[in-house]
Amino acid sequence: MLLIALLTATAYASAPTGWVDVADGTHIAGWASDADYAGAIAVHVYVDGVLVRGLAADAYRADVGSHAFDWYHEPFGAGEHDVVVYAIGVDGAGVLDANNPSLSGTPASFDVGCDGLVGDPLAWCEGNPAYWEDRQLDTEYVGGTYVRAGVNTSYGGTIFQLYDEDWTDNLIMEHGGAAIQLSVWGYDPVGGTGYFSLDSCDATPYPTEAACLAAGHASCVARAYSEGDHGANCGSVDACVGWDAGAPYNPIQAQGTDCGWDSASNDVASTTWTGSALRTEHDTPRHFTKSGGGVAAMVFEQTTTPGDFWIELDYRVVYSGTQTWSDHDQEVPAIFTNHDVDARFYWYDGDAPFTDPDGAVASAGSPLNGVLAFPDVDPVTTLPTLGTTTERWWTACDASDDRCITIATMDRTLTHASLSAQPGDGAYLTAMGNFNIYPGFDQTWSYLVFPYRYDAVVNGVSVRDVIFDFASAAGCTAEIECNGVDEDCTGEDRCGTSGGGDSGAEPHDSGTVPDDDTGSPPADSGVGDPGEPGAGAETMGDAPGASRSSGPTGCAGALPLFGMLSTLRRKR
Repeated sequence: MLLIALLTATAYASAPTGWVDVADGTHIAGWASDADYAGAIAVHVYVDGVLVRGLAADAYRADVGSHAFDWYHEPFGAGEHDVVVYAIGVDGAGVLDANNPSLSGTPASFDVGCDGLVGDPLAWCEGNPAYWEDRQLDTEYVGGTYVRAGVNTSYGGTIFQLYDEDWTDNLIMEHGGAAIQLSVWGYDPVGGTGYFSLDSCDATPYPTEAACLAAGHASCVARAYSEGDHGANCGSVDACVGWDAGAPYNPIQAQGTDCGWDSASNDVASTTWTGSALRTEHDTPRHFTKSGGGVAAMVFEQTTTPGDFWIELDYRVVYSGTQTWSDHDQEVPAIFTNHDVDARFYWYDGDAPFTDPDGAVASAGSPLNGVLAFPDVDPVTTLPTLGTTTERWWTACDASDDRCITIATMDRTLTHASLSAQPGDGAYLTAMGNFNIYPGFDQTWSYLVFPYRYDAVVNGVSVRDVIFDFASAAGCTAEIECNGVDEDCTGEDRCGTSGGGDSGAEPHDSGTVPDDDTGSPPADSGVGDPGEPGAGAETMGDAPGASRSSGPTGCAGALPLFGMLSTLRRKR
């Protein structure tokens, strides 16, 4: 008995000790050590009950030696936020011993309001503090050491947070009208073109812009199908802020009922974890453009699956209603970066795609407003074509090239990527498809999102290595072998063609959009202020990219491709 007692005492000789000296709206610091072990130990920082950072307590401080930690964190927004820091205990060999006490000095709390936020996140914090108050508790985090994505289940599964291995600087714009989320569009194709007021809700479709202005309105916008059910009557259904009564349907993930944000109406219907992958389902998504109930027969599904240093996003939109909407440029999903990830842009535009992960790339700086075409597809856009992304990826970075996002998709229903940015306002990086919603619509899309630059190497694998494997799994590398030379290569084998699968553009008659109206949201793209998308908009009400496609494009239909990636990727 004495021997057992001695062994037990030896195994748990000492609990870690330490102190949190600072825990405020910008800074968490202190020290921690374990008498069982001479080296540094880890500490875990929890905010509002959620792990937000793991740190090594290995910094030198004169009073404690090499056992200090010091973290300057991102803003946590409005509301009181509780902080607890745990010391992660180890035994004499440095092996975890499950003795993890909270450090003295915590729990602590801070409330600094919206301090530290800038631009659109600041405006949204001031206008919708509830999001920030519950941000950690409402968010399911997907990923691990090298990538972390925050899926907010109170905002339709919208991805508001994306981090690289630092877990500190969010790369995504936190705003209900921005972030990463599904956003589909369309008119009820009834009536001809009408002009609607942009400065107040007026349901009258004026026959000309002059007539609209003569009615006392400061600015007006042309809308196709001016008599369709998509229109707000400015009584029981109002236009949301910045929109006009003739704006199209636009259900998005984050929007709540009646142009609001903080209600149960935009909660996801279900969340399901399968291993490390999170699937969310959001029923009856609400319109960003108008008040009222949403689309009762529409379902948004999203599966967020972590890779080693990327996330795979698999989306599905299902519509079982009775309406047939007009053709429209679709954001599946819309992607907005944080305010400073908007200085430099990169893509591969060479004629030998998927052959050299170190091959030279094209680049452009901010300000920027144009499109990247996908292979063999004319995006037919009024905006300048920046080039062709023949490997179907594009990157946006800050001025230092250290904080970056890379997006890749091989989906055949997408026609081009729309890129726009103003320095300091964030970037819009959305792959666009052009199709309509109709009874029985059921379509999927797949993306890879990396919180790294296109040439970053993590654990011996580069971003482009992973993209090449993604392309191979989708059948896109067949383009290398043929390119019009190998007669055995069919259209269904080549990227940039419309062979195989449901394009989401079956021959359902959705009407013809007049040339004077693309049937799209304001051209501002929401980068300046996603909460008020009408600000600075062109009078024709064009979508981000203002583009019309010539048809579907790409490789095989969107599939959950990367369950197999661990065996496909190339080591460097």
